[in-house]
Amino acid sequence: RCYDVLKPLTNELNRIGIKSKLYPIGSGKGHLVTQVIENDQPKTFDLDFNLEIDLTSLPKKYKDLKKLKDTVRTLLNKIISNKDYFLDGRDSTSVISVPLHFEDSKEIKFSFDLAIVSRNSFGNLQRLIHNKQNEFFTWATAKKSKDVEKKAELIKQNQLWNHVRNKYLYFKNQFINDCNHPSFICYVMAINEIYNKN
Repeated sequence: RCYDVLKPLTNELNRIGIKSKLYPIGSGKGHLVTQVIENDQPKTFDLDFNLEIDLTSLPKKYKDLKKLKDTVRTLLNKIISNKDYFLDGRDSTSVISVPLHFEDSKEIKFSFDLAIVSRNSFGNLQRLIHNKQNEFFTWATAKKSKDVEKKAELIKQNQLWNHVRNKYLYFKNQFINDCNHPSFICYVMAINEIYNKN
């Protein structure tokens, strides 16, 4: 269902000159999905995706980061309007959050978060952040993220992935409700820690 919405988005963005690629990150990619249980009741959970924008070929009018995020969200919501299971994407600080609803209930059981990212001159990922308090948009670098997928592959080859799972869960619990440590940042931290230890 997520890809039903997101694949057409990348096609639309490429059509208007915004070169992009889409991939799952964090929990969804690494089979690390977590769900909070409160009073014996499961809470909503989400999957995270990166929409990586190629800044080197970005048309000038989209270098305005507010315009870039608004354009992505507007196109996404047009696609969603043709689906019967997602509500419009909401502008959060570091993502566009898209909740899933079921036909017979307005209760939200699941959502996906779409982060708009790019690469800085050092090859590290940077997330587009909307600081709502001061109403400005900026890129925030995810430190030590340049080779995180290469490190993850080496960890898997050495049968250490369960160490990543445990460390990821530790970070998720430590930084619960901390918008500075979303799932992807916890994932990068867990990969780097296990990689450096071994």
